[in-house]
Amino acid sequence: MKRSYTHIKILEQQIIKMRKERKSKQEIADAPGLKKIQAKN
Repeated sequence: MKRSYTHIKILEQQIIKMRKERKSKQEIADAPGLKKIQAKN
């Protein structure tokens, strides 16, 4: 299985904003097309 790699730093501001809006980890992952495990921390 091929690994996918996403530069999280590019999406960091968007992820922080969504966390402040109390979005779930699944919602944060779905927005930019990440996997839930990538939005975990």
